[in-house]
Amino acid sequence: MILSRRSVLAAMGGALLGAACGEPSGERGVLRVGVMANLTHAPILAGLGSGRFARALAPLQVESRVFRAGPRVVEALVGRAIDFGSTGPAPLVVGFAHHGAETLRVTSGCASGGASFVLAPGAGVSTAADLHGKALAITQLGSTQDVSLRTYLHAHGLETTTRGGDVTVHVLAASDIRSQMIKGRLDGAWLPEPWATRLVRELGATRFVDERDLWPGGQFATALVVARSEFLRARPADAARFDAAVAEEIDRARRRPAESRSEAYDEIERVTTNAGKRAWFDEAWGEIEFTLDPLEAAVQAFAANAAALGVMPAVECSGLFAAA
Repeated sequence: MILSRRSVLAAMGGALLGAACGEPSGERGVLRVGVMANLTHAPILAGLGSGRFARALAPLQVESRVFRAGPRVVEALVGRAIDFGSTGPAPLVVGFAHHGAETLRVTSGCASGGASFVLAPGAGVSTAADLHGKALAITQLGSTQDVSLRTYLHAHGLETTTRGGDVTVHVLAASDIRSQMIKGRLDGAWLPEPWATRLVRELGATRFVDERDLWPGGQFATALVVARSEFLRARPADAARFDAAVAEEIDRARRRPAESRSEAYDEIERVTTNAGKRAWFDEAWGEIEFTLDPLEAAVQAFAANAAALGVMPAVECSGLFAAA
C-alpha cells in the first residue's frame, strides 16, 4: 500500500522538536557517526567498512549508525545521539533554521551530483506538463530530493495535491519505490544514487532529469559532513582527527575509485538487504563527484527553495560554515 503524503513542515517539525539527550561532549572514548547507505555517502561508508576510521582514531572507539534519510541524521545530531553525520543539504538547512549554528556545523563537503528524477516505463511523460495527475515518490519528507522534486514541479506550474495541485507525491523507502514501479502504481521518483541508475537498468526507467543539469556548472551538494557544535567545542582534537580521516577518504575516492567503490558497496551490502547488482553501483559512481568543497552557494539555494515551499523560514546559512 502506498502511503499518502503529509505536510513536510509538520513532519520536519516533529522530527526536530524532541528533547535533547546525552552529554554535550558525547560519550568519552567514543566517536559516534551517522551515515546513509547511499552512493553519495561512499567515502564515509568506505572509511567505516574498511576499518580505516577506526585505525585513524584509535584508541577512540568509532560507533556508526545507518539512517534511511537525511532528516533522521539531523534529528540524531540535534538529539545528541551522534557526534558527526553525513546528510543532504535540505534537512541540514531545515535543522539550522530551527536550531541555529549553536547546534550544527558543516565541517566538510562529501559529494556533488548523484540525484535524478526517473520515470517508470510507460509513464507517458515527454515534458513537464505531462506530469499533471501523476503519482511520484521520494524517500523521506523534508529530504533533499523532496525539496528538489517539489521545486521542479513548482517551477513548471505544477503543485502537489497537498498544495492544491494534482500531482501526488508518496513517501516510500527506495526498495518500495522499486516494487511500486514494477506494479505500475508509480509514475516516477526523485532518487539518489545508486537507486536512480538501478531503476534505469533494472526496470527500464527513464532518467527524465539529471539534477546536475539544473545547477550552475552541474555542481550541487548531495552529501555534507556535519558535526554537533557542542562536540566541536568540547572535543576539538577528536573532531580534527575525524575531519582529517574524512578528507583522506574523499581523496581516496578520487585517486583510487575502484578500491573506494568496492569498499562502499561491501558496506552497503553489509548494512542493507538490497544492495543491487555491483555493475549498477559501479555505473552510478560516474554520476557523482566527491569533493571536500561544501558548495556553500548551493546549500544556500536549497535553503531558499525550502523556504519558498513553506518548509522552513528564510535563513542566511553562512553561520553553518563558520568556525566553531
